[in-house]
Amino acid sequence: MELLILTALLTLASARLVNKTINRCDGVIVNGINHEKEVIKENVDKPYMMSIDYNTNVLYYTYTGHQRMTFVPAALNLKTKENYIITGIRGAFSTSVDLKSHRIYIAGVDGIYEFDNQEKIIRNLGLTNLNIWQVFAKDGLVYYTTYHDEKAFVYKNLQLTKVTGIGDTRALLLGLDKKDNIFFSNSSGLFFHPKDGNLTIFVGEYTVNAFTTDANEKLHFSTPAGIFSTEVESTGNVKIKKVAEINNIYGMAVEGDGTFIYSADNAIIRLKSTGAECSR
Repeated sequence: MELLILTALLTLASARLVNKTINRCDGVIVNGINHEKEVIKENVDKPYMMSIDYNTNVLYYTYTGHQRMTFVPAALNLKTKENYIITGIRGAFSTSVDLKSHRIYIAGVDGIYEFDNQEKIIRNLGLTNLNIWQVFAKDGLVYYTTYHDEKAFVYKNLQLTKVTGIGDTRALLLGLDKKDNIFFSNSSGLFFHPKDGNLTIFVGEYTVNAFTTDANEKLHFSTPAGIFSTEVESTGNVKIKKVAEINNIYGMAVEGDGTFIYSADNAIIRLKSTGAECSR
């Protein structure tokens, strides 16, 4: 009888331990740590192309507007949850914040605008009147890609030129890491062009829907099925790491403390760490 009771107790304890493990790891696993989902903005249709100004803790994004006929830019204060609709830009599909200058850029069907968050005014930079798919600002330079022809340009020293290493290769989205290595994507997948190299390298068949850097200028990208980080090793090899596996992602950004934010079909979601380590 004592043996049977002891066996039952051990079985119960084991079951509780398993349940505890499951409960601790039943969220989104980010870099081996369990995270809970916090909806910070709901009822927003397919939010996309997000970026964060670390000075003001404001998230900039675009979303599908009335009857899905256009795209609308907006600003969301990540602390107060106050949301502000930015008007005056037709077909605004992309946002970007320069990490160092904190200038805010929004791209639309007729060019690239700069947004003054304090005064709530926009200004067309007059760089181009083409339909812009994506804008990516870094170190005072403004990179952008065009739609439908998928060409990549950079505005540098008051001159507009094609992005080195891409040339006439199709580029729908692009991003630069801390050392100005270029990653770009099109319908074929993800490509890499080193800053001081001549060759463009095919990385893999990733369906990229956003590039973004964190506060340390580490480049990340998202696909509809997850979040990834990029690393260029001293040998020149490219290392892609899956940070988190999440379905139905439309875009992502990284807060100043490294917290990931991503956009779902109708919401913007923050991944809050529980501190629990998980093996999967």
